[in-house]
Amino acid sequence: MLTSIDLTRPAAAAALRNVRWLHHRIDGTFSGGRILWAQRTPMHILVRHDAYRPNADMSWIASAGVIAEGHPSDGDTIQLHLVACPCASVRTPGRSRGVRTPITDHDGQITWARQRFRDIIDCAAVDATPLRPVFGHKSSGLVTIRRVDYTVSGRVIDAAALERMVASGVGPGKAYGCGMVMVTHE
Repeated sequence: MLTSIDLTRPAAAAALRNVRWLHHRIDGTFSGGRILWAQRTPMHILVRHDAYRPNADMSWIASAGVIAEGHPSDGDTIQLHLVACPCASVRTPGRSRGVRTPITDHDGQITWARQRFRDIIDCAAVDATPLRPVFGHKSSGLVTIRRVDYTVSGRVIDAAALERMVASGVGPGKAYGCGMVMVTHE
């Protein structure tokens, strides 16, 4: 289920200071497998979930409505929308694992998206627009998430893989409102 939510002014202000605050409200209100959400503007979010939690605190929600979603088939022409945090793992000498580093150049952001969708969509066009960063407070300190708003147009190659991607999300930063895929037919 995809729900469109307008935030109250105090909730929007709290989310601007700490996006994890918003994540905790979403997690406390909705239930299901993986709960995904995206915030393109400070006052509005979209949440993909299975159900509402009984007796959940909804004081942070000004209004909400359910959005009907279609299920594309192989060969359908679609437009895909995604707010993501495109990153690359950069290895440094002496470390066994790489460090997740944001991709900030436009060409790199386009390449990141094309790689994610290459076996699922025959991409005709990919557009990447940077959004304002969001901040979260963790025990290890302040986290800055550099978000990009993607629009991808193309023909579906593998509808089953697309459904799995819609259900599980794309890339890192899901607790910060990144990774939720929305599909519309063209």
